[in-house]
Amino acid sequence: MVSENTSSSFLDGDSGSPDVGNKESFDFDEKFDGEGTVEEAEVATVVESVKGEEKGRVERVSVMVLLVGCLAFLHIILHQKKILMLLPYMTVSMKLLLLQLLLLLAVVVVGEADEDQCEPWSCGDLHNISYPFRLKGDPRINCGHPDYKLACENNRAILYLYHGSYYVLSISYHNLIIRVVDTGLQTHNCSSLPRHSLTRYNFSNEQEPYQLNVIPVFVFLNCGIDVVIESSQYVNMSPCINTSSSVPKNPRNSSSNYYVVWTSSPNDIKDSCTIELMAPSTTEMMAFSRSLKIKTYYEIHRELSKGVVFSWSNLLCRHCFHRRQQCLVPRYPSDKWNGLSTPLSCNRNC
Repeated sequence: MVSENTSSSFLDGDSGSPDVGNKESFDFDEKFDGEGTVEEAEVATVVESVKGEEKGRVERVSVMVLLVGCLAFLHIILHQKKILMLLPYMTVSMKLLLLQLLLLLAVVVVGEADEDQCEPWSCGDLHNISYPFRLKGDPRINCGHPDYKLACENNRAILYLYHGSYYVLSISYHNLIIRVVDTGLQTHNCSSLPRHSLTRYNFSNEQEPYQLNVIPVFVFLNCGIDVVIESSQYVNMSPCINTSSSVPKNPRNSSSNYYVVWTSSPNDIKDSCTIELMAPSTTEMMAFSRSLKIKTYYEIHRELSKGVVFSWSNLLCRHCFHRRQQCLVPRYPSDKWNGLSTPLSCNRNC
């Protein structure tokens, strides 16, 4: 059987995922209902609607705070005998209250003025980054959605997700997807590996900001020193990885045979192997899975370096979640697929 606790790991640290050594803990099956299409203008309209709802919530809170403050200030004024000489008669606490109200009013006014001045921003080769993505550390509270923060470090846009970090390769505002690649992967360095395990299990909550809609994963295996697998499904990564600094330093495992399997179910894994790491498949592999035959780890590494696609259409599905209904979103979005299931449609039979 596959070991519950891995004896070694390709990289130290928290993988940000559940026990990857337990095959039974993963459930890759999920039902999808319905498909449809919307035009780009309709998507833009929905995005503007979401932004309008958020703006409305901020405005309502601001108005309520100002109203309470004004009522309190009015109460103070009505209890003064000499309105023209109000300030000298104020206590220290009353003066502080007045100052706080004036500062709050200034913040609200400036915030409203800045809200329409949130210009698209750039980071390295990634240009025109706009709503819902927000620059991490931006002091303006109204620019971008708080659930969609991106950092800009060393001229690279980075998404931090589930204790992992991912370089942002591209963003499609029409298809509502973002393509990212694990920061541990280097395009021209076959010995580089993903730093964190990531599967659809991480996205089991449908209300998460992002969704991973590709089921198959690359499973990195440690099959031990005495296990040699002769199967076209198991790609031996030893010729590349054994010369890498990423190989476990434990002498007991230094000569282990490492394999990679592309699979939809961990039940396909041989009992003599231990799962070390799981990495999501690319959408290109899903599209060409029937004809694609990977024979070397170099090819697998090339596919991993293309990045994985996350959908952020859940931002437009919150009205369905509030009604406890399923939002009809695409199963396999991609940059080349010009269309998506309308986020305005909810499955009322759920």
